[in-house]
Amino acid sequence: MQENNTQFRRAMNRTGLALALMLVLWQVVPTVLGALLNLFAPELAQAQLTQALLTTAACYLFAVPPAWLVLRTASAPAKPPEKRDLTAGEFVAYVAICVGAMFVFNLVGNGLNALVSLLKGSESANLVNTVLDFDLPVLALMVSVFAPIAEEFIFRGLLWRYVGGQGKRVYVAASAVLFMLLHGNIVQYPYTFALGLIFALVYAKTGRLVYPIALHMAVNTIGGVVASVAINNFAAAAVLGWTYIGCTIATVVLYFRRRDLFTLGEEHKAPEHAVRNAARTPGMALAAALSLAMAAFVIIFV
Repeated sequence: MQENNTQFRRAMNRTGLALALMLVLWQVVPTVLGALLNLFAPELAQAQLTQALLTTAACYLFAVPPAWLVLRTASAPAKPPEKRDLTAGEFVAYVAICVGAMFVFNLVGNGLNALVSLLKGSESANLVNTVLDFDLPVLALMVSVFAPIAEEFIFRGLLWRYVGGQGKRVYVAASAVLFMLLHGNIVQYPYTFALGLIFALVYAKTGRLVYPIALHMAVNTIGGVVASVAINNFAAAAVLGWTYIGCTIATVVLYFRRRDLFTLGEEHKAPEHAVRNAARTPGMALAAALSLAMAAFVIIFV
C-alpha cells in the first residue's frame, strides 16, 4: 500500500511539474517571439495570422517537448486503453453532452467573472471574447484545428501514457484538472474542467484519440467560430441559442436514460485520499499557483 501511494504521489508530482513548465513557456515563448518580430518585422508582428501562430502553434512547438521530458519521468508507460468504436448514435450523443456542458458551465464562468467585476468595481476582461475578435479563417484555424489536435494529444493521449497506470478514474480526474489549469482564467475554468472530464472519459472508454479530437473540434467550432458569426448575425444567433438549449435538454435526458455514457464501468477504486495526496505534491501545487496567478493577472491588469 505504501509503495502504491509513493508511486501515485510521484506520478502526480511529475505531472504537475510538466504542466507548470508548460504554463511558463506558454507565456514566455510568444512574448519573446513577439518582441523579436516587433523589432525586425513590425508589420508582420501585427498580422492576425502571426498572432494566432504565436499563441498556438509556437506554444505547442516550444512548450510541449520540454513538458513531455518531465512527464515521461512520472511512471512507466501504461498500455493503451482497450480499443472500441463508438456508434454514430453514441458519438452524436457525446457531441450533445459536450455542447450542453459547455453552455451551462460557460454561464457559471461568466457568472464568476461578473461577481469578480462587481467586487473590484470595474469590468474584468473575458479572454474568450478577445479570441472571437479574430477574422473568421484565423479563428477557425486556431480553435477548430490547432487547439483540438494539440490539446487532445497532450491531455488525453500523452497523459494516459504516464498517468493511465494509476487507474482510469485517476486519469480522467487528472486530465480534467490539468486541462482546466492550462486555460488560466476564471471564465474558462468551469467549462474546461467539465469538457476535460468528458474528453478523457471518451478516450478511456474507446482508446481512440480521434473521438476526443472530433468532439473538441465540434465544441470549439460551435462555441468559437459559430459564436463569432452569431455576434452580428441574428439567424446564426438564433440557431446557436436553440442548439445550446437543445443540447442541454438532451444531456439531462441522456443522463437518466443512458447512464453508461457517463460512467467508466467496472474498475478498481482510486487510491485512498487521492485528491488530497495529489494536491499536496509540489508539482501540482506549483501548477495550480501558476494558473491562478495567470487568472489574477487577467482580473487585475487586463
